[in-house]
Amino acid sequence: MRSLTLFLGLLGLCLLLVGVQALKVSLLSRRTDYSTKAFELIRNESNFKALFLGDSTAVGVGSDPTTSTAGWFSQEFPQASVENISESGLWLAGLRKKLNLINAKHYDLIVIQIGANDIMRLTPLTSIDKDIRFILKSLGSKSEQIIFLHSGDIGAAPIFTWPFTWILSKRSYQVRAIYQKAAKDTKTFYVDLIDLKSDKIFRSNPGKYYARDGLHLTGQGYRVWYEAIRRTLKTKNMYQHI
Repeated sequence: MRSLTLFLGLLGLCLLLVGVQALKVSLLSRRTDYSTKAFELIRNESNFKALFLGDSTAVGVGSDPTTSTAGWFSQEFPQASVENISESGLWLAGLRKKLNLINAKHYDLIVIQIGANDIMRLTPLTSIDKDIRFILKSLGSKSEQIIFLHSGDIGAAPIFTWPFTWILSKRSYQVRAIYQKAAKDTKTFYVDLIDLKSDKIFRSNPGKYYARDGLHLTGQGYRVWYEAIRRTLKTKNMYQHI
């Protein structure tokens, strides 16, 4: 009887925690427009072509599209042609299916922002490893400069409550390790936002960096990410073409 009481008590606590988290997500999600269209600026005459692809963070949900990572890139390199096939809610497996939408044979730069949804929705780590490697290898022939990232420590986002903060932090670090190894094996560039401590920057001033849903970022938040991407760019080579 005592063990049954303990079990029911733990079950009740779990249901309460899930309910609190679900309510918080429901309330905060109403504050953000998820229909944002991904920023792109096609310049057929440009000598420098960049491709951005990924999930809602590559779309720029939470900010104006011009202050997404693709938008910030275009502001710094206005002569570049920027193509963007990102989609809100996209998983790694979904991005695999979208690769056939890429028509150009070559890009001077490819930036991939994907993995946050797989972290939050508990995609098996083996599937994440398989999918990111497939994507990187598929794009390998299309550019000598491929940069990819997933997010920082998702568990640090204000939208989450304990114990989901702990679960998602652990998942973020696990996916980080997978991406680091994939980058080494495929000779691509992984932007380590966890090492950058971007989440600590965001939590220091959440109103400035987090969108109203407490998950996505404002333009200033995406600028922090863009500056991290910017540090990996082969800019000397870029300026020769733009």
